[in-house]
Amino acid sequence: MMKPSVCPLIKSKMRKIPFLVLIIFLLITSATQAQLTLNTSVTATQLAQRLAGPGVTVMNPVLTCPSGASAIFTATNSNLGLGGGVLLTTGYAQTNASIFQFGADGPAAYVPDNPRGAAGSSALGTNTFDACTLEFDFVPIGDTISFRYVFASEEYSMFNCTKYNDRFKFYISGNSASGDMAVVPGTSIPVAINSINSGVPGPNGDISNCQSMGTGSPFPQYYVDNTNGTTITYDGFTVPLIAKSPVQSCDTYHLVMVVADVVDDIVDSGVFLEEGSLTSKPVTLRAIGGANGVLNTPKPYCVRGCAAGKFEINRHSASPYQQKIRYELSGSAVNGYDYTAIQSPGRAVIPANDSLAYIIINPQAVPGGSKKVKIRIFQPCDTLNVLDSTELLIMDSVYAKIQTNDTVICKGDTVHILASKDPSTTFTWTPTLGLIDPNVLSPFAKPDQTTNYQLTVSVPGCPDKHDGIAITVRQPAHVDLGPDKIVCLNTQILMDAVVTPANQQYQYLWTPSSGLNNSNVQNPEYTPTTAGDYSYVLSADPGASGRCVGRDTVNIHVMPDDFVVYLEDTAICKGDIINVSGSADPNFSWHWSPATGVSDVTVFGTSITTDTTRTYTVTAHYGNCPDVTKAVHIEVQPNPTVYIGADVQKCYWDTVHFHPVVGPSWYHNYTYSWQPPYEMADPDQPDTWFFGHTTTNLTLVVTTPAGCKGSDDVLVTVFSNSFASVNPADTGICPRDSAQLHVSGGVSWQWFPADYLSATNLQDVTVTPWADMHYTIVVKDEHNCPDTLQANVAVHSNAVINLPDTVIAPENVAVQLDAGGNCLYYNWFPPLGLSDVTIGNPMAMPPVNTRYIVEGRTEAGCVAKDSVTVLVDPTVYVKLPNAYSPLSPSANELKLIYQGDVQLKSFRIYNRWGQKVFETTNLNQGWDGRLNGELCAMGVYVYIIEATGKNGKSYNTQGNVTLIR
Repeated sequence: MMKPSVCPLIKSKMRKIPFLVLIIFLLITSATQAQLTLNTSVTATQLAQRLAGPGVTVMNPVLTCPSGASAIFTATNSNLGLGGGVLLTTGYAQTNASIFQFGADGPAAYVPDNPRGAAGSSALGTNTFDACTLEFDFVPIGDTISFRYVFASEEYSMFNCTKYNDRFKFYISGNSASGDMAVVPGTSIPVAINSINSGVPGPNGDISNCQSMGTGSPFPQYYVDNTNGTTITYDGFTVPLIAKSPVQSCDTYHLVMVVADVVDDIVDSGVFLEEGSLTSKPVTLRAIGGANGVLNTPKPYCVRGCAAGKFEINRHSASPYQQKIRYELSGSAVNGYDYTAIQSPGRAVIPANDSLAYIIINPQAVPGGSKKVKIRIFQPCDTLNVLDSTELLIMDSVYAKIQTNDTVICKGDTVHILASKDPSTTFTWTPTLGLIDPNVLSPFAKPDQTTNYQLTVSVPGCPDKHDGIAITVRQPAHVDLGPDKIVCLNTQILMDAVVTPANQQYQYLWTPSSGLNNSNVQNPEYTPTTAGDYSYVLSADPGASGRCVGRDTVNIHVMPDDFVVYLEDTAICKGDIINVSGSADPNFSWHWSPATGVSDVTVFGTSITTDTTRTYTVTAHYGNCPDVTKAVHIEVQPNPTVYIGADVQKCYWDTVHFHPVVGPSWYHNYTYSWQPPYEMADPDQPDTWFFGHTTTNLTLVVTTPAGCKGSDDVLVTVFSNSFASVNPADTGICPRDSAQLHVSGGVSWQWFPADYLSATNLQDVTVTPWADMHYTIVVKDEHNCPDTLQANVAVHSNAVINLPDTVIAPENVAVQLDAGGNCLYYNWFPPLGLSDVTIGNPMAMPPVNTRYIVEGRTEAGCVAKDSVTVLVDPTVYVKLPNAYSPLSPSANELKLIYQGDVQLKSFRIYNRWGQKVFETTNLNQGWDGRLNGELCAMGVYVYIIEATGKNGKSYNTQGNVTLIR
């Protein structure tokens, strides 16, 4: 049965796109459609595997769809609600806008309206068309199967609550499961156009058609209005829905997924199935501590003889079928000894209409310490595959622990007693004296005297668990070390420290411990062995974590029995003056011997001048202490003289050997330093080589150990190694061409290799290579110094053009010529009938048969030629555009496009219900998109053309044209 025959009732959406906008859609890039990516080259296996997720195995998939009606999709930044999966449609999945074939991808302004001429589906009843079906067998691991989907249609919203109720079905069949899974949530109403929509009937709709689907229909809360969408072409679709059905785990089921047009085969619908969402949730496992889950710290546990624990097996939702789960027990706990014997391996049974099963662990009142009971459960379809595992502890008592160790505090300090237990157990602290808040598990304690606190934790039916902490209280210590002291070196004294209160025991520590016979007693013996000023600190700790420690400091000055002369043995240059310095106690008195050259023999910091090598002594005096004497040996060294020789010249890569003369020759303890050193072979030797590459002024510095110096300079002039150039250094030629190479600079030239060269010893050469060549040129200047150059000659690829011998063009119709090949620049001859003679692919429309010649040139300038003959075909044709908008600013009438001498017998246009809206026999008369003066609505129209050519031959054709408003 056809839809209503009045043009204005055709979908109002067709008025959304004027013809000019539609042309723009044809020109835009794929970025407009980038949010929905489709792959239509897929098999039934690929579609089924893309849909399958955890807990499901798919088999024997079959796809019954017109070509291009199914696809795998990926949605990005889309309002679809699904990120990717499988698409089944009654039209095309993918849009080809250039031929007005609109699929699911693109803006909602597109109109997916594709009669495919395919059969309907008996699963959806009679009067269905263009069905697309995916079906397969599957085996679930759990007791429920589900997946997510979105139903979309171009029938929204013009045909809400009409007989055009496009729909789909997810039919499951198997053990205790059959029927359609695609139902409105909470109902048995099938999901279709009339059951889920905006709630507003279309222009020709009746709300009763929607209400007849079932109580509560239609359901607008599940509908998404997509009339302004940018990703999906369909005008509307559902929110993501869930298809769900109970199953028997490990049984085989068959699932049929089908979508079809209803009543007629126009205006498409589709169903999107989320990837990986076809799942069957397996059971899970957890351990529950004793006392109904109270005992869970630090892990779920039970207590020997009083608080049983258990393992819970959960299939997450009740099912009308019981389910058996195979399990196995292990661990350090012994089955039948540490806990009441349980069959292992065994099977736990989840009853029908329930979701849980328990395995009780009843610990025995036997000694044994902490033990573990481990459990593994196995997949129902594969009893060798572990599905989940966990463990339960068996402990001797309820858990209670004071983490804070016994401690000693200073009076007035506070201790934070940290404790832990199971959150649901009860506790008490005794005594409460000194606890800031005895009602908290981890209280702060501030006792005035030593106290033992006890934590008691209780669980009904189990013995109490106790733990304790002792807090010892100490008094602050006071230390007095008396006045500072001055002692002589190696003289023994007894320290006289006083520590109060005296009724406490202390730990003593003297720092530093040097010179003390015992650093851990109150008054040690002190014997200084090193002169200097020292500070000693005594710490008295009564044992309160450092909080009650008393301290005092005493300063001790120890007289020295030595002094330091910074001069010591030394060497000087002849004529130098030595200023003596050092470090000594200021109470010393001094005497120098001999007096020769000494400015003042009674002063420690005197001056000495000597022309010969001598040994001097200095004596220090202090009270009755022994005198201290030190000797200083002074060596007098000569001032050296240096001569290198005359200035020299060298080529860039040459070296220069130097033989300097140094005096006086009787002295042999010289050191040598060439400056700058970095271009000398041995910069610390007198005889050495210079290999530098730039003109350099060299200096040789000769030094004695005392720093007596002499030096000389020499200028080394270095001739450049970069005085020549070759032009061009890099060039390219076409095959069989030559290149001219020229060297600038130098007086002689030598070329390597000699291949393809006109000469090997000239300044200018000609090269004619057949392949890329790399040449080396050695050039010498007037000093016979060399310079090496490089020249590279590249041989470019041949120019290539590929033209057919002939091209056939309809009369007065342009055809494109394509020279192909690798050329970049073109020139065609003759220019007659060509759109552009400078491009490789011009349009040609010659009036008569014409032979064209083209010359092509590559980017490197290589040239090729070819030709093609264009034969003109005078055949007559008549055609019509496939889209027309009477509201377009540039629109006139929908007219015939023809070629040749055409005689029109009849040109007729019909709407989709068979009503004729236009007819003419005038070849130049067109349709203005109106019927009886009113604009017809947007839609697809059928045209029929009957015409004859000049030779009387009939030319009849028919087709579709889309009216756009």
